Amino acid sequence: MNTFNKNYIHTSYQGIYEILPNDGYSVMNTFHYVKSIIHSWIIKKFPDDRIPPKPKIWSWSGISRSIDIYFNTRHKIYCIKVVHADSEVAGRMWTVEATLFIKEEKLFLASRTSYTSEDRNRNYQLCSVPKFISSIAQNCHMCDAGVTLYNLRTVRTTDDVEMLYLIVNDRCRLFPVIVISEDQSQDEDVKYLQSQEEGYHIDGAKLAQDLKQIAHIYYLPHEFQKKWADMMTPEWAVGNGAVRTYNPGFDIEDESMTVYDHPIALPRNILPMNYINEEGREFIAGHAFRHLLTHKIKYDNMYRKINWEEYGVRFLAQLLKEADIEAENDINKLRQELIKCKHENDELKTLNAMFEEDNDAKLAEVKKKQRENIINQQRIFELKNLLKKFENYIPVEYPKEYKEIPDWVRDQFAGRVELHKKALKCLKDNPQYEDIELLCKAIELLGKEYHDMKTGRIGISEYDAARLSLGIENSLTGSVASAGRKGESYMVDYNGGRRRLDMHIKGGKSMNSSDPRERFRIYYFWDDDDQRVVIGYLPDHLPLSGI
Repeated sequence: MNTFNKNYIHTSYQGIYEILPNDGYSVMNTFHYVKSIIHSWIIKKFPDDRIPPKPKIWSWSGISRSIDIYFNTRHKIYCIKVVHADSEVAGRMWTVEATLFIKEEKLFLASRTSYTSEDRNRNYQLCSVPKFISSIAQNCHMCDAGVTLYNLRTVRTTDDVEMLYLIVNDRCRLFPVIVISEDQSQDEDVKYLQSQEEGYHIDGAKLAQDLKQIAHIYYLPHEFQKKWADMMTPEWAVGNGAVRTYNPGFDIEDESMTVYDHPIALPRNILPMNYINEEGREFIAGHAFRHLLTHKIKYDNMYRKINWEEYGVRFLAQLLKEADIEAENDINKLRQELIKCKHENDELKTLNAMFEEDNDAKLAEVKKKQRENIINQQRIFELKNLLKKFENYIPVEYPKEYKEIPDWVRDQFAGRVELHKKALKCLKDNPQYEDIELLCKAIELLGKEYHDMKTGRIGISEYDAARLSLGIENSLTGSVASAGRKGESYMVDYNGGRRRLDMHIKGGKSMNSSDPRERFRIYYFWDDDDQRVVIGYLPDHLPLSGI
């Protein structure tokens, strides 16, 4: 695609999350679910680019965008890289990268977004979390330091205080923790300047919405502030309406930390603030501080240097490089195998030379056996034709009871007719149809003449003659729509999929009677792969419509 016509490439967003499976789902289930969300996002964003509906290794490049997809089932990793032009700013290009992978039986998602600019400085307004991140967060548990980043949390118990302490001091935490403390001041002027949630100068819910997926937001009520101070020491605590940001890397045991690393804002600094946004609207006090804090957190996310390899993250370029190395290793293995095969071939040639003297005698013997075989095959053919003349005179014993039918089918029509487990259950349910012999003759028709016709051994006229001699019909079961709400009963599980019982035999003393004692049905389908009839339901009539 075209070379970027801007001078700088700036990070606009970056994040790494652990995704916890929902109740009842495995890590692998969740991997495929999240993968489908990301893949659907690409297809919807670029509907005209003929992106494959199912993930695979795929690449496409055009004038204003390029799309790369990498999917490796063996390594359990799915990765994308999308580069496209900004729809509003000419010349600006956006790059979205994401990689979903399983490591040590845990599922992780890493993503980063960047844009091109002629300006050296980043614009916090361009801090852009991809839409698929929000979609995943709405349906899965996207965690940082074991906690989801989605909504405002309020400390309500001493256990919550201890949990907050663990999160703040987790050295693996990637996103900042912002703690907003309650102020119990009764000053009416102060109350006027507070957010709508009385006692807090900052609207935590709005801040959580502003910093969705890039910060943890907590309310710390007055009743837990002393315990927080005891645990954190007064130097690193927060209370009486102050707001503190605990940035990633916080460690209460680290003596080199300063307040600038993890700043605190006191009410006397928050309340006098004012802020005018891009539309000229003025905000004061905590409302102004919320906007400024949002800018600061977004800037920090944009400027932060993440050691992706430390987290086990590999984006597209590295994965392709590893794939090339793996392919080269495979080629080397094949070369070694080829050398080995050549050595073995040389050994076989030597052995072949050793037996050349006996070869002529053995060939003569083989030719003799071949002539004998031709004679025997002709004799077998003649005997088979002779046997056919007497087939009609050989008495056939049919089952007398329904429970005898499965063994009879297996003995007489192995490899030609299979009774599905659904059909076996039918035979155990004491069917009412009385003429078991006619029912078995219909099954015999499927196992002999119908099977021979489907495999090309006889013509349709021979098959029809046998069918008409029994006075039965063999036809399609009709469309799914004709089965009404009972259409599902015409489906059976088969070889890892679903098959419809699309054929049925009708027979009996009165084949269209409503009395199950006088008529029977055999519902089946033809398995073209295994060349056999699969019977799925008998001898009753499947329901035609719902009630």
